[in-house]
Amino acid sequence: MNPSPLAEGRLLKAWIAFFLLATVGGAVAGAIAGGALGFILGALGVETDTIVWASKVLGYVIALPISYGAFRWAVLQFCRPPAPPPALPGDA
Repeated sequence: MNPSPLAEGRLLKAWIAFFLLATVGGAVAGAIAGGALGFILGALGVETDTIVWASKVLGYVIALPISYGAFRWAVLQFCRPPAPPPALPGDA
């Protein structure tokens, strides 16, 4: 039995939700982590170019699991077929 294709509207909703959550969540978490790392490295006297590079790498690494979590949530929320209602006692 082949599953029916997803409606285009459900896919679009899932993509928009994923895009917004991943972008905003990744940007916020990456900026906070990168800023903290930049502060620490700056206090240690590390060169500015190294701080910028290290902050970008850390921001990217922090954003990866956020992106995956947003994708997983959007797919499960919008693309999974609705669950059948639970069976009631006495139903056969």
